[in-house]
Amino acid sequence: MDFPELLTERLRLRPFRESDLPVFAAYRCDKALCRYQSWDTFDDAQVQNFWQQQKALPFGQLGSWYQIAIAERASDRMLGDCAVHFLAADEVELGFTLPFALQGKGYMTEALTGLREQLGKQLGIRSLLAYTDLRNTPSQRLLERLGFIRERVIERAGFYKGEWCDDALYRWPATSAAEPEHP
Repeated sequence: MDFPELLTERLRLRPFRESDLPVFAAYRCDKALCRYQSWDTFDDAQVQNFWQQQKALPFGQLGSWYQIAIAERASDRMLGDCAVHFLAADEVELGFTLPFALQGKGYMTEALTGLREQLGKQLGIRSLLAYTDLRNTPSQRLLERLGFIRERVIERAGFYKGEWCDDALYRWPATSAAEPEHP
């Protein structure tokens, strides 16, 4: 199944295109932006590997991460991305990245709201998870604004960039279902 293009008031969520790769690589190399991410840089080989994997990946494949480009609706200029990790038939994990210059304008709120609705309608997804570094308060505020509930803090969830990091686990809607193991 292909990801069907999703239009919101200002945005176009769509599969990645090869023409998106320079923008994607540029913000993925921003040291401040990747502070809370598992990667440090995104070189040409990583960009090409990402592209080869994504263009062959069907949307909705269990166990996979599917990246979605977030673009301006009118111009189709790529702004950022979000990712969907298919955990179970009715549960996904979300990830999202937006360059600092574009944050605070409601783009990610609009994108994730539209995506959440489409996942429910198209795939019957009933539960969405998101993990965020406990130090990343803008991402926590975004998730809470979207109605996600912080279920717990996972201490020493990962060792990134020379230090242990704690993660906050968010779920929408809040449930008592067993949590998946953090990647």
